[in-house]
Amino acid sequence: ALLGACFLNPTIIPQVRAVIQPEDFYLESHGLIFEAICALGERTEEISVAEWLQAQGVLEKVGGHAKLMEARNMVLGLAIIVGGIALMVMTSALGFPFGVLH
Repeated sequence: ALLGACFLNPTIIPQVRAVIQPEDFYLESHGLIFEAICALGERTEEISVAEWLQAQGVLEKVGGHAKLMEARNMVLGLAIIVGGIALMVMTSALGFPFGVLH
């Protein structure tokens, strides 16, 4: 989800980079993707990251374009979950049973 957040909101990269380095990731592929994202700064669209990784000779090592899309989409899935939790909290606060909104 962290990589996806960096893809979607590159303004957070300096804050993330202050506490996390590419070698901190458990999976080497994630560290390489993070390294690319950091190197590119605001240009975190998939194609730019893929081109950077290709220039370094590691695009296929990280899993290619499919892995980049997967990393980006992880945060979208998290957003859906958070939205669902927010709805449950709201309906509970209004006195409705979970998942029931009239």
